[in-house]
Amino acid sequence: MRAVQKILIVLLSVSLPALADSSACTREYAPACGEYKGEQKTYPTRCVMKNAKAKWLSDGACHAPTTANKKPAE
Repeated sequence: MRAVQKILIVLLSVSLPALADSSACTREYAPACGEYKGEQKTYPTRCVMKNAKAKWLSDGACHAPTTANKKPAE
């Protein structure tokens, strides 16, 4: 019986830190538009975007900037 308890303690001590790690994301595709260092990028999920330390802008793919938003060439 003590052997079983020791095994359970070892298994829990190994698996609990892995459960606490929230960086694992699902493989679904639910695109989100995020911004990182001034650049907009479409991420496959909000989770992936969060792990990349990007700021959420909107759900769905990022849209290309319109000509009204672009700076004129110098």
